[in-house]
Amino acid sequence: MKNGKTACVCFKFKRDLENEDIAGAFVINRKYSRSDVLKLLRWEKDQPPLNVGGYVISQERQTCPIFVTYHKDEEISDSIKYEDAFVNRFEMKWYTKSNRTMDSPDVKFFHNSTESYFIPLFVKKGNDEGTEFYFIGRVRPDKDSFLEEVMPNENTSEAGHPVVSMTLKLDRPVEEELYNYLHEVPADNT
Repeated sequence: MKNGKTACVCFKFKRDLENEDIAGAFVINRKYSRSDVLKLLRWEKDQPPLNVGGYVISQERQTCPIFVTYHKDEEISDSIKYEDAFVNRFEMKWYTKSNRTMDSPDVKFFHNSTESYFIPLFVKKGNDEGTEFYFIGRVRPDKDSFLEEVMPNENTSEAGHPVVSMTLKLDRPVEEELYNYLHEVPADNT
């Protein structure tokens, strides 16, 4: 059965190769789990998908898949309620993990990235959609947009956690129908 499933996946991928909507090993607007993404990137070191969180960097491969849950659950901690949002169909304002500054290694990875880096963006509307994310496409950080900010530190008067925001520029615009779908506020978040 395993060989049959592999053959089916290979056939499907081969059919998609004829389509112009391919970036790396991914098809634009197709859904992938974190685990799928790491397998398709062919990373030798296994990463438990839950440890990936919002992104995981491979310095040696100059690759970093980014995972965004567009509408956050109201119950999550304010310190991780990132306000990632599309500015338009060509750009997204995006936040690094908390406790990051301009001197953090992962922020330097994004700031020093070049055209040869592969930074694929995956977005899902909300956690009620399960574990799969839509592949939006390849992005490039706008080097002039990096800004150190502070995430709230709930239930205390202490300063919050540092975080860096930036604008991610998409190689191609988000398909209008998907863009509108992701922007719709889920019924349970109103």
